[in-house]
Amino acid sequence: MNAENAHAFDEAIAFFDRPRYEVVPTGEVFDGADRLHDLMDENVTAFPDFRFDVATLHHADESIVVEGTFRGTHLGTWRGLPATGRRVAFPMLIVFPFDGDRMLGERLFFDLATALRQLGVARDPSTTTGKIATALNHPVTVGRALVRQQGTPGSLPPGSMGLPIIGETPAFLQSPFRFLEERQQRYGDVFTSRVLFRRVVFLAGVEGAAAFYDDAAISRTDAHPFPLVDLFGGDNMEMLDDPEHLTLKRATLTAFDHEAFERYIPQLQDPIDRALERIASRRGAPVIKELQRLAIEAIWTNVLGPPGRDAAAISRDYAAIITGLTSFPLAIPGTPFGRARAARDRLLARIGAAISDRRATPTDDGLSRMLAADPGMTDRQAMLEVHHFVIAGFIVYLLMGEVVRRLSEDPDLLDRCASELDGSPDALTLDALADLPTCTNVVREAKRIVPLVPLAFGRARRPFRCGGYRVPAGWTVYLALHLNNHDARVFDDPAVFDPDRFAPDRAEDARNPMAFIPQGAPPPTGHQCLGLEYSSLLVLAFMHRLIRHYRWSLPPQDLRPDERKIPPEPRDGLRVLLTRV
Repeated sequence: MNAENAHAFDEAIAFFDRPRYEVVPTGEVFDGADRLHDLMDENVTAFPDFRFDVATLHHADESIVVEGTFRGTHLGTWRGLPATGRRVAFPMLIVFPFDGDRMLGERLFFDLATALRQLGVARDPSTTTGKIATALNHPVTVGRALVRQQGTPGSLPPGSMGLPIIGETPAFLQSPFRFLEERQQRYGDVFTSRVLFRRVVFLAGVEGAAAFYDDAAISRTDAHPFPLVDLFGGDNMEMLDDPEHLTLKRATLTAFDHEAFERYIPQLQDPIDRALERIASRRGAPVIKELQRLAIEAIWTNVLGPPGRDAAAISRDYAAIITGLTSFPLAIPGTPFGRARAARDRLLARIGAAISDRRATPTDDGLSRMLAADPGMTDRQAMLEVHHFVIAGFIVYLLMGEVVRRLSEDPDLLDRCASELDGSPDALTLDALADLPTCTNVVREAKRIVPLVPLAFGRARRPFRCGGYRVPAGWTVYLALHLNNHDARVFDDPAVFDPDRFAPDRAEDARNPMAFIPQGAPPPTGHQCLGLEYSSLLVLAFMHRLIRHYRWSLPPQDLRPDERKIPPEPRDGLRVLLTRV
C-alpha cells in the first residue's frame, strides 16, 4: 500500500504472487500485471494525488482485511467522467488473500454511489432534489424503470436491489429458502436481487430450469458466491465449463460407477450398524449429530478409507463449513466464517495427505480410482474434487433423518418397505438394494421435500429470455431448485410427503423433463450432481439396516425446520427412541 500511495506501481505489483484486483462494486477483474498497471495508471491520471489512508488492519488465517479511506482530487477523466475538480474521500475495504506467504491480489469493496455523489454526478433519488435531477438527467433510465414496473414483456425482471452494496444479503443469509419463497410469491418465477455483492436473476419453474440448463446460455465460471468458492477451497469442476469441466467430470465419475458401488456398499454395513447402536443406547436423545457422523464415515470410507477415531472431528469440521456457507463472510478468527475457513484448512490437509499416500500406494477406494482415470490430474484438482463431494455426501444426513421421521409417522408405509426388504439378504450388498420400488420412492420423496440445496449457480453467457423477461449477458443467474421441488404446477399437494407420486401409475416426476431435478439436470457428464445415485444408495443402505433390525418411535418434539441452519434441521434435533429387535 505504501508503494501504491507513492505511485510506484511496478514496485507495488511486484509484491503479488498473482497480480489480480477484483473491484467488487463494478464487477471488474484486472488479472495480470499489465491489466493491473492499466488500472493504476487510470487512477493516477484521474486522481493525481490519490492515496489510501489505513484505519484498521484485521489478520485472518489466509487473508488480511484493511479498512481505510480513499482520498484524491478529480483532475482527469475517470470511468468516462471528465475532471470535476472535486475532492473525494470515501470508505474502502480491501481484502488481501494469501496462500501461505504468497499474496494473491486484492479484493476491493466501496460504495460507488458515494464516490459519484462526491463527484457531483449522483444524488439520492429518495430526496426531492434527487428525484428532479434523476428525471432530468436520466429520462431514458427513468422511463425504462416505469415500463419495468408495468411488467412489459421483454423487460428486465422485477425485484429489489435492497441496501447499497450489500443489497438483500442479510435476508438471504438468514434463510435462503424463505428468501426464495417470499420473493417468488411477490414477483413470480423470474426475479432479481442483489446478494453477496452480485446482481442476481433468480429463476424457478420448469421454464426457468430449461433456461438454466441451456449450456449455450449459461456458464458456470465466475458464477458462485465468493464465500462458497472460498470454503470449497477454490474452483472445483462444478465451477468450470468445458473442456476443463468435462475432463474432471469423466475422471471423477469413475469413482461413482457401478463397479465402484459394488465395492462401496458392503463397506457401509459396519459404520451404519455402529451408528444405529449408538443411537439406540441414547434412548430418545437427538440423533442429528450421529447422522452427520455416519454420513462422514460412509463417504470418507468409500472415497478415502475408514476415518477411524477421526470421524467425529471430521464431522465437526464439515458441520462448521456448512454453517459458514450462510454466515456473514468476515474472515476473522472466532466468527462462524473464520471457524469454517479454519475447518476447511484442516480438512484439505487431511485430504492432501491421503492423495500423497494413494499416489504412492493405490487402493480400491474412490480417490485411487479417480487418480488412475486421469494421470494428469494435479494434487490440487484431486483435493478440491474430493472435498467437494465429501461436502455433498455430508448433507445426506438430513435425508436419513427424514426417512426416520416419515416412516415413524406412517406405519403402513413402513410395513410396505419392510415387506420389500424381507426378501433381500441380510448382508449389505448392491444386489440387496436392487428392486426396492417403495423404498426407492421414499428416498426420492425425501430428496424432493427436504430443503437440502436452495440454488444452482450460473452466469449468462449471452442475453436470453425467460418468463417474458430479458436477462442480459454477464448477469449472475441462480436456479431455485428448492422452489422447483415444491412446485404445485408439477406435484400434487407438494407439501405432503407422498412417495407414491413417483409410482408408475402417477409418475408426477415425468410430467416435464425438468420436473424433478433435486440434484441437477442430466446428462451425468454435465452439471448434474456427481453423487446423484450414490446418495440414494447410501440412504437405501441406511434403511436396509434400520428397518430389518430396529423399531422406533418419536417422542413429542418440535419437528419444524430450523431455518437458521443450512440445511434446516428439526428444531429439537430429531429425538428418536430406537430399539433393536
